[in-house]
Amino acid sequence: NQCLGEISIMQSVQGESTLVNYQDYQAYRRGEGQIGWDILIRMELLTPVKEHIRENGMSLGTVLDVGVSMATALSLCHHGREGRQIIHGDVKLENCYFSRDNVYKLGDFGLSFTGEQAAVGGGTRVYLAPECMAGQTKSAYSDQYALGMSMYVLLNDMHLPEGMSSFPRPQRCTNSKLWQIISRMLQQDPADRFGDMQEVLETLKALRLTVAERTTVWNPLARRQEDETPLSAVSTRTDYMQKQALEERKEGYLAGRPDLNAGKTETVEEKKEDTKISRVSDDLLQ
Repeated sequence: NQCLGEISIMQSVQGESTLVNYQDYQAYRRGEGQIGWDILIRMELLTPVKEHIRENGMSLGTVLDVGVSMATALSLCHHGREGRQIIHGDVKLENCYFSRDNVYKLGDFGLSFTGEQAAVGGGTRVYLAPECMAGQTKSAYSDQYALGMSMYVLLNDMHLPEGMSSFPRPQRCTNSKLWQIISRMLQQDPADRFGDMQEVLETLKALRLTVAERTTVWNPLARRQEDETPLSAVSTRTDYMQKQALEERKEGYLAGRPDLNAGKTETVEEKKEDTKISRVSDDLLQ
């Protein structure tokens, strides 16, 4: 059902230039003695954005181009065709691709859902918004947070942030306006973020017009390759620290929400709700 749901969503956004284009699919019943089906989805041939950066380097212009393309894709999803809102639910650099016609595209709708549905949990934990860590349903605001985190990682030499409730400005982010935009997308409270993805898009596009086509170029992935330090090793080395930071993010969000704050639960019903939130958050951290 999840695969068929992904196919249905991809069909509904077919033809959009900033979204990975679906072509067709084929389902195969598994062999004798095996239960279920294997479903193969055929899509356009693209280059993962990290591979593109490894080969070509990046600049502030690159970061803005990625941001504009992903914001365009998400705005299309959130507003939807015929009023059918789609929440992506798994926005991250690993789901961003580069096409032969020089367009960045958002893909992988495996965790996406339509507005009439609800989804809690799933996805890559470091990109999860604080409210999702606290057990709330994913939304357009959590997609916005994940986009902000993606742009942050690009500017942070592909390093994930060490803290999760506050983020130091990356040295690569030499544009104050860009940092203001990313900081707003990464606000703990969804109400403090941009009103919707269309507002994010318009703000990024306006800034892109002021940034030179090729500013200072750097290539963090090439440097790691020379040092023979794979990204997986970097991720593993900081895993424990990130887990602590994610717990900090959850606690920071709950501190600003008295109605969810575990430290202020009084009644039996409130304690039950607090237990539910903790259990969901612990599952996400594992």
